Amino acid sequence: MRLKKKDKRPRRNEHLLALVRFVHSCKVNKLSACVLVEIDKHCQVSNRVNAAPETQKYRKMMKILKETNTRKKRRLLHAGQPLSCSLLLFIMVSMLLASCNNATKPVRKPGQGNDGNATAVIAPDTEARPVQIKTKRLIEDFIPKGWKVIARSSGDLNGDGISDDAIVIEDTDPDNFRRQDGLGADTLNLNPRTLMVFFKHKNGYQLISQNDQGFIPTANDEDSPCLADPLLQDGDLSIKKGLLCIALNYWLSCGSWYVNSASYKFRYQHNAMELIGFDHTEFHRASGEASNTSINYITRKKSTTSGGNMFDEQKNQEETVWSKIHVKALQRLDDCNAATYGNILGL
Repeated sequence: MRLKKKDKRPRRNEHLLALVRFVHSCKVNKLSACVLVEIDKHCQVSNRVNAAPETQKYRKMMKILKETNTRKKRRLLHAGQPLSCSLLLFIMVSMLLASCNNATKPVRKPGQGNDGNATAVIAPDTEARPVQIKTKRLIEDFIPKGWKVIARSSGDLNGDGISDDAIVIEDTDPDNFRRQDGLGADTLNLNPRTLMVFFKHKNGYQLISQNDQGFIPTANDEDSPCLADPLLQDGDLSIKKGLLCIALNYWLSCGSWYVNSASYKFRYQHNAMELIGFDHTEFHRASGEASNTSINYITRKKSTTSGGNMFDEQKNQEETVWSKIHVKALQRLDDCNAATYGNILGL
């Protein structure tokens, strides 16, 4: 039969028992009671000490002391005993309390559970796993066969100091060219267009946004054959101050005297290109009357200016009205379509 080795470590209560014996050996009974109060505050072992005579005396003193009012407690510290004895007693109490506190804190080794058994220690994964980004070496690798680039702009969109790119591509399918005998162009180019936005990385380009929903108008319109190309005829695609700007100009050679211009501002945030600004200008080529609308989707404010005139300064009496708009969520570039222009203006 295998005998258990005797634990040579000092028991948790031996320091307290030694302290209790020392206090009772002094002839400073009233002062001893106050010292025991301090012992009880720090060690709090009154209910863990074995039933020894010293412990019974300690509990009896505690009971008597609790029944004494505050004024009597203060008098106990000055009960006609020499000051040197009090100082000596408190110094020894402090030393014993320090050793008692150290003894009551078990040392837990690494890899040891609460019950003392060895447990597996798993180091937390503090290193962020690299996000895999799908890239291609060239922008041309994203362009489908039979499509061509008709507009391109470069600039930093995400603040990393690297120039990013935005392009508009157009299909070259011959079946999308239509001949017509009415007013306007003899041949209408109805090939669809797609807007693509890229982030530039060291190993290539990442496609972050793509719109093929008809947001970028075709070169010609079958319903309005007199309409010039909104993008390439006084329109623009640019990247300025971290914003993607798309300007579309609606000019008709017949059927209307009005010229309309729409400008969209997109910013990369929330992992998407979001519409944060819109400006619209309307101009009458015969009378010179002009008006414009500006919307800031960040501040939720809209300004409408009317009464302007581009031909006559005397008739130019502009008046601006500010209003608030209610937007639940910012519109993403990927979700814009041919109806976005009219929806914003409430047409």
